[in-house]
Amino acid sequence: MLIPTHKLLSHARRHSYAVGAFNVYNPEGALAVCIGNVHGRYTRPPRLDFDRLAAIEKCVAVPLVLHGTSGLPEEMIVQAIRLGVCKFNVNTEIRLAYVDRLATLFQDNGRPELVAIMKQGIDAMKEPVKEKIRLFGAVNKAAHHLN
Repeated sequence: MLIPTHKLLSHARRHSYAVGAFNVYNPEGALAVCIGNVHGRYTRPPRLDFDRLAAIEKCVAVPLVLHGTSGLPEEMIVQAIRLGVCKFNVNTEIRLAYVDRLATLFQDNGRPELVAIMKQGIDAMKEPVKEKIRLFGAVNKAAHHLN
């Protein structure tokens, strides 16, 4: 069942949790903010401008989105949720889990079978995705959107 993005994000905002977008583009009725977040790997410790985020949250009536959240420490994610972010775009950590598994398979097996390596790559992404769902406070929230 597909759930309209605006419905999902509105519910998340009202109930103070966040949803993860794992390399998905959803522009409906949300504002992606830049407060020091970057795409890809952080080359130095991230410094997010939470004062700016708080000011933005007071000025808008739409759900807030934060791109470039792979590698942010848990306390920054929690603070961003407190300040109104209800959608995080993550890609780097998930993609790296896939690529690292493939690299290991090629190193160990030389020429592994394609379907087998794809399955193992997908399996490698499951734990980082589960961790993000937990971090975002979204465990068991899907049932709220099925009505």
